[in-house]
Amino acid sequence: MSNFKFLHAADIHLDSPLLGLGSRTDAPVDRIRAATREALKNLVQFAIDEAVDFVVVAGDLYDGTWKDMKTGIFAMQQFARLGHAGIRTFVILGNHDAESKLTVDLPKPDGVHFFGSAAGEVVTIADLGVAVHGRSFKTAAVLDNLAIEYAPPVPDMFNIAMLHTALEGGHEHAPYAPCRLVELQTSGHDYWALGHVHDHIVHNEHPHVVHPGNVQGRHARETGPKGAVLVQVEDGVVTGMRHVPLDDVRWEHMTIVVADGAAGTLHDVFRDKLDVITREAGGRPVIARVTIDARNADADEIAVMMDAVETDLRAIAAQAADAVWLEKVRLKASRSAPAALPKAIADLIDGGADDATARDALRAALQPLADKLPAKLDEDDPLLVALQTGDWGVLAAAASETIGARLPGERP
Repeated sequence: MSNFKFLHAADIHLDSPLLGLGSRTDAPVDRIRAATREALKNLVQFAIDEAVDFVVVAGDLYDGTWKDMKTGIFAMQQFARLGHAGIRTFVILGNHDAESKLTVDLPKPDGVHFFGSAAGEVVTIADLGVAVHGRSFKTAAVLDNLAIEYAPPVPDMFNIAMLHTALEGGHEHAPYAPCRLVELQTSGHDYWALGHVHDHIVHNEHPHVVHPGNVQGRHARETGPKGAVLVQVEDGVVTGMRHVPLDDVRWEHMTIVVADGAAGTLHDVFRDKLDVITREAGGRPVIARVTIDARNADADEIAVMMDAVETDLRAIAAQAADAVWLEKVRLKASRSAPAALPKAIADLIDGGADDATARDALRAALQPLADKLPAKLDEDDPLLVALQTGDWGVLAAAASETIGARLPGERP
């Protein structure tokens, strides 16, 4: 076997919209809309600059059926750039771009291979001594264990098996193509190139079982560097592996703790944290969610001027050396109540969610607002989701908790 390098990517979700920003008129819409395309361009340019021998894309190249042909044409254009540089590309389809979802099949550039949904397909790269195994999803919801149907390793070759799966259990992603880690560890393949999970995870080494994460974060729950994994192989053994950030726009979370009369330092702490996240982003625009964790008297002080606080933070972010836009500014208030509330008031607060009259009143007041909500909402906001789905018990409980937290005194 010869020495070689390859780039393992997955979950590009080309032309997928970045979520949770549409309602704000100050969002950098044009840059955000192009982020997944720019991330793919970054991937291709890195592969060319690094002179890798081939690239594997382990599912969800696309986000679903194309809205127009430009999505597919752009992807093939980028893969053609790899081909012109002598870099081969191997692709499997996942749950988002399963065969049944893609109604158009464009001509493929030279050096690009899309695996079908039939079991046991293997492509060999004779000059490198590499065998690439892969299987695409035929439909979006594949619930069978595909791993056990893969062809056995090709003798005297470095065997890479591409699979779109979350593995079994322990992760929030849908359990498509479920399999157990031990099945992959004992399959005889040298490197399992996984997709579907949007976090970079090395599940095992020798044999390597790796999720590279997605290439571009798409919403506020996909924070930090996103990219692909560069793998170095020498004499049939993985000797080097590193995660390479390729995202065009970076999502981050920031928590500012304010306690013991420190509300006056909020701006300075925010500036310091801005410096950290912009430095780590390496010049990329940053979309940040800010949580102000305020305690006791500081919580009361900030709560009454929250609108002004948010305006100030947005103004400071707009002045940062690198582009920073605040997706959301939230107040998390906690208080140590000095005295007990009267029992009658405490009972009203604690029983609000179970009081049918209170829920009916809440429904009457909020239903007109619920009717005006858009079809798709930021799923990270449980209260908006509850409002859209008519879960009045959740909303009543939240109202009771909010009111109770703002009253002095603790429950008896």
